[in-house]
Amino acid sequence: MKENPKVFISHATEDKERFILEFATKLRNNGIDAWVDKWEMLPGDSLVDKIFEEGIKEADSFIVVLSTNSISKPWIREELNTAIVKRISNKTKIVPIVLDNVEVPECLKSTLYEPIKDVNNYEEAFSRIKNSILGINDKPALGKVPAYVNKPVLRIGGLNNIDNLIIENACKIAIEQGSEKLIATTSLYNKVSASGITQEDFKTSIDILYRKGYFSGIKTMSRENPYPFIDVNFISLENYILANYNDYEITFKIVAIEIANGCRFSDKIAEKHNIPIVIVNHIFEKLKRSNLISFSAVLSGNCIVNDISPELNRVLSD
Repeated sequence: MKENPKVFISHATEDKERFILEFATKLRNNGIDAWVDKWEMLPGDSLVDKIFEEGIKEADSFIVVLSTNSISKPWIREELNTAIVKRISNKTKIVPIVLDNVEVPECLKSTLYEPIKDVNNYEEAFSRIKNSILGINDKPALGKVPAYVNKPVLRIGGLNNIDNLIIENACKIAIEQGSEKLIATTSLYNKVSASGITQEDFKTSIDILYRKGYFSGIKTMSRENPYPFIDVNFISLENYILANYNDYEITFKIVAIEIANGCRFSDKIAEKHNIPIVIVNHIFEKLKRSNLISFSAVLSGNCIVNDISPELNRVLSD
């Protein structure tokens, strides 16, 4: 668009004093070159040349003021028909303004119009008209996409990005905490909120993950925080470890060999090989689920082997 967009105003003479001149002046005060016959035409000028060649032909926008005075004027209809042809060929924008609550002509019903109920008070309507001509909109600027949308997270089937991100961070906290199994959901939310997850989305996700068995814990009657503490279940840790530990198979074998060689305590194995106790305990649980060992868990977070199946050595030798 030109630096100063040119606008042709089609109107009835009877509306000039009550609305058109003030309206056109306001447009010009805002950098819009409003074309009004009173300002542009002198005695002896050709109506056709001035209106159709200079006024309409050079206009970036065509404003047609519809009122009780103009709606039936044949001259207005002629200008309007010409503008429609020009819009099709040169993409001139038509901006209908409706005064006196008149009915919009059929040819303009598909074009968004601006009603003005009071010609002495129309600042809001004027602002919309001005912005339309200048190509400005008041649509809020786009913010950044929440980090959880693009952030690489676990891909557990049946769960969305928020669910997966919460599981991922819960597992991180569990591993960082070491022997302390319970995770405060306030701490977990503080960790994931930086990714754009709202409190409401967080609560919904925790409830879903609890019901699906990814987390466990005691549910309270509190509406604000029904799960003040959660425990990361086996399935969550399994998915997290497989996705984040490239040497997990080696780690698994190290723990299994230590147990086969008679080491009964998970904390001893963790300390000896510098493996997070949570991961060692998870491997204990995995071996137990395969009926290769049995163990007891104590309050300190340590696991103590009670029995070892002869099959464990066979598995390790395969």
